[in-house]
Amino acid sequence: MSIKIKDIDLVDKKFIGIPYKLNGRDFKGTDCLGLVWLFLKENGIDIPESDGLPIHKNWWIHDPDRYINGCIKAGGRFVLLPEIKRLDLIFFVNNPIHKHPNHSGIMLNSGWFLHILEDEVSEVTMIDSKWLKRFGGAIRFGDRNGW
Repeated sequence: MSIKIKDIDLVDKKFIGIPYKLNGRDFKGTDCLGLVWLFLKENGIDIPESDGLPIHKNWWIHDPDRYINGCIKAGGRFVLLPEIKRLDLIFFVNNPIHKHPNHSGIMLNSGWFLHILEDEVSEVTMIDSKWLKRFGGAIRFGDRNGW
């Protein structure tokens, strides 16, 4: 279930409707990791925008641990589903054959997250049963209390 930004006041409108662009890192076009990076940067959490290596379309097939290793190397730590807070990176396994994270978003509150799917635009989506089935984990950068 997706919503339009006018229906909920969780995120600055500039983060809604950004077109998908593999390896993009700005408001003209971004991928899911770039969107997380942009949003965290805007909220005072500075993480590397990548690991410095080219990101290929099917990176998770050739280097499935890259995403998680990069987040941990950048100072992130795992958090459990019941402990997820605003600004936590959440990741999903959208391809059950490979069983490795290949999509991410950023938590806005306990039920909604910001993300962008390939060939679509960024949006705010409710974490419903469809997304919970694909939930792969969450990572927190920095120390924060409460929502």
